Amino acid sequence: MRRILAAVVLGTAFLVVGDAMAQASPGNANASSQAPPRSPGKVFDVDGRPMHLFCTGTGGPLVVIIAGVGGRLEDWRTVQNATSAFTRTCYYDRAGYGWSASTAPHRSFDARTEDLRKLLAAAGEAGPYVLVGHSYGGILARRFVALHPSKVAGVVLVESVEELEMSDPRILAEEASADQRYSQDEEQIIRSHPEMADGLRRFFDTLRDEEWSVIHIPEAMRTAGAFGRLGDRPLVVISRGLPSTPRNEGADAAWTDAQARLTHLSTDVRQVVADKSGHNVQVEQPQVIVQAVHDVVEKVRARYRRPS
Repeated sequence: MRRILAAVVLGTAFLVVGDAMAQASPGNANASSQAPPRSPGKVFDVDGRPMHLFCTGTGGPLVVIIAGVGGRLEDWRTVQNATSAFTRTCYYDRAGYGWSASTAPHRSFDARTEDLRKLLAAAGEAGPYVLVGHSYGGILARRFVALHPSKVAGVVLVESVEELEMSDPRILAEEASADQRYSQDEEQIIRSHPEMADGLRRFFDTLRDEEWSVIHIPEAMRTAGAFGRLGDRPLVVISRGLPSTPRNEGADAAWTDAQARLTHLSTDVRQVVADKSGHNVQVEQPQVIVQAVHDVVEKVRARYRRPS
């Protein structure tokens, strides 16, 4: 996870700065005197705190986008605009991001997963759902299926984290250097923008807290398939085609192995390699995700039309 956090900080530093200057939210206090924009979606009460859900389009099944660590609605706009043309699609801000309030730190992974169920219920967005999980969002999606199997009809995993990958020695060897890069990058960003230091620190605290939720997953869940298998639900696994930056052949090989293991989660599965993308396929090749979502949605519709 640390190498992913390092990539988030490097890849979104200026975007985070721009968001913090333009946006005041329940989750991230405004760092400037500029009036905050209205949330694009609606804010609902979840256990006494506001959570933001942005839905567009009509029809079913409902597609729910679950972003990775540090994910932003803007990164998923192209995907959501396209998928909304053929089915209803929702993006939500997890606690501490966008227009969703922060929560107490160190909540369990299941509690974070339940936030989504409660938010969709509060919004009246009924299933069946097709979950699109990116990176950290991939294991959230799978956990949602395990906890609420009747609500999910299909899944798209985009560069998803995987159980055994978390303890692979090739990945762990990269974690130490990523940890140092992440800390240095974080402090450099904060020093460069002292007027926004409080808001930026809250943002980085949210990133670290999500990392905590993975580090403290029980050992019993660190075995292949422990986050939940998908049965015969249609699944598309989207994996990057470009190597990591900076290049680490051991970590890249471990990631490739992890992506291959994800293809064993369903009996109806297809893997797609986004040949021109790194980790953030939703930015670099959004059309790959759109096509995958379309394929899964059509399979789900066909199943629901099938006579019982």
